[in-house]
Amino acid sequence: MKNYVDKHYMEDISLDTLAGLIGVSEAYMSQLFKQQTGVTFKHYLRDFRMEKAKELLLSGKEKVHNIGAKVGYSTAPYFCLVFKQYYGVTPTEFFRRNSGKNEEE
Repeated sequence: MKNYVDKHYMEDISLDTLAGLIGVSEAYMSQLFKQQTGVTFKHYLRDFRMEKAKELLLSGKEKVHNIGAKVGYSTAPYFCLVFKQYYGVTPTEFFRRNSGKNEEE
């Protein structure tokens, strides 16, 4: 289950998708996923996507709107909202604080 998410996190995947792949109900899949990972599917996917977004941001090679799309968010504003809720700062501010660059450079 985690392996599938790890390979398809950039796609529009859901718990129902995973359940269908292994032939179980969505409710059972939800229970099984939480039992195996310790977190809900939704939280695991968000955490995974945020970690990937952080890596892409810190590489400095991608623009914010491209990063959102690359990690599975359909719009840049929604990606920025989720990122800010997760890290407490916008993606741009996160990059500024963690890249060793500042606005004066």
